[in-house]
Amino acid sequence: MDKWIRILEFAKQHFVDPKVAQQASQIMQRIIEAQSPRLSDIAVNMPGQEDASYKHMQRFLQDPHKALKLLFNDEADFVIGDPTEIK
Repeated sequence: MDKWIRILEFAKQHFVDPKVAQQASQIMQRIIEAQSPRLSDIAVNMPGQEDASYKHMQRFLQDPHKALKLLFNDEADFVIGDPTEIK
């Protein structure tokens, strides 16, 4: 049996602010629909004007390190990730 959770519920578990969780879930859903990590491809799949959606995602991702740190669990037995350092 396949198990899944709603994207908004996943986002709420990882983002403290409900408004930020809502925005994150919308972007995650559009990434899945676009099947691409490119902002331009994702913006095409978002409601409203493509330019406005693109700018919205840029503002949301201004500080990606802060958002990514929320997804990291210090108490986890192991972490799957890429060890490449990004400067």
